[in-house]
Amino acid sequence: MNQDIISRLKEVMREKQLSQSQLAEDLGLTQGTLSLYLSGKNSPKKFMIVAMGYAMGINPDWLLTGQGDTYINKEENIPENGKFLFVNRKIKELKTTISTDLKFIESINDAPEATLYLNAIKSDTDQILNFLNSKQNG
Repeated sequence: MNQDIISRLKEVMREKQLSQSQLAEDLGLTQGTLSLYLSGKNSPKKFMIVAMGYAMGINPDWLLTGQGDTYINKEENIPENGKFLFVNRKIKELKTTISTDLKFIESINDAPEATLYLNAIKSDTDQILNFLNSKQNG
């Protein structure tokens, strides 16, 4: 990731007193992955850079180019750019669901029932991933 973008992200993180772990959680990333992005060791795809900005209310033009206002008006971003917020919410929901489901599965002593349950979770997850992949590639 470009050092200017990294600097702008870090600047806003400082202003908002937002830790790497908080931002990573909002984005559905591990703190390690975000750390690699912010150190410049790994480069995220452009949509992830923009999603990082949206998670903090940053204008994507300012984040990517340094041009324009730093912050966006939340109401303005909903129709066009709400897809990034949707993806972040879905990632959080999936993590919560999977965590809850794992606890439930650990309590089941019936292996065939647990297998059916896991296959249902896998099917739901596959549908969401296919949808997100089609949007990313389309």
